[in-house]
Amino acid sequence: MKIAICDDEEKYREIGRWLCSQYFLDKRISFEVIEFSSGEAVIEYTEKIDLIILDIEMQGMNGIEVKEILTKRNSNGAIIYVTNHEELMQPAFGKNVYGFLLKPIYEEELYQILDVVYKNRMEPRLIQVTDSVWVRSTEIRYIFAEDKYCRIYTMDTNYLIRSRISDWEGKLPGSDFIRVQKSCIVNFKFIRRIGQDIIMEDNTVLTYSRNKREVIKNNYNTYLIEHAW
Repeated sequence: MKIAICDDEEKYREIGRWLCSQYFLDKRISFEVIEFSSGEAVIEYTEKIDLIILDIEMQGMNGIEVKEILTKRNSNGAIIYVTNHEELMQPAFGKNVYGFLLKPIYEEELYQILDVVYKNRMEPRLIQVTDSVWVRSTEIRYIFAEDKYCRIYTMDTNYLIRSRISDWEGKLPGSDFIRVQKSCIVNFKFIRRIGQDIIMEDNTVLTYSRNKREVIKNNYNTYLIEHAW
């Protein structure tokens, strides 16, 4: 799971990093925290962000403008706003916004919102595959992009759906799934081993982007440790 802290005040970035780290360590969820000191820096960042703690008031691009651009890009990351002024909360409501925090940030208030994000984004949940078919995220083995379609492989069958692979990347729990190449997402649960290729439990052999080799292996090892309890 990739968490972004965006605030033009360093002390609030440090507080956000520490509190989020404690929360997700306790949940045994693999995570990475990255910091941004401006809205422009967030917009320039091209990798997927699962959760962003976003200051509304910043020099240059403010948090509301950042949210609007992310929404236009179909970003599905959860947003938690922080601000010094309660009157700024109403204009900031919108898609993927889970809550607001008044500065200074308190652990209990942040964790209450993170609990909602966790329940909605990270716990095993039902995913709508077709108009009449729902499957648990834990039953999805991997997903392949095929032109304008995606083929979703589950434990029992597969479904060909007109959709983009980025849509599925946003729906699935980031702690259990990873996009290993441009056209493929895999569930760590069904990986047998990772070497030159990824070998799945059903003996499917998947290639992966070499520039993501270390990230994939590190996240997979973290997943194994977390699920060894």
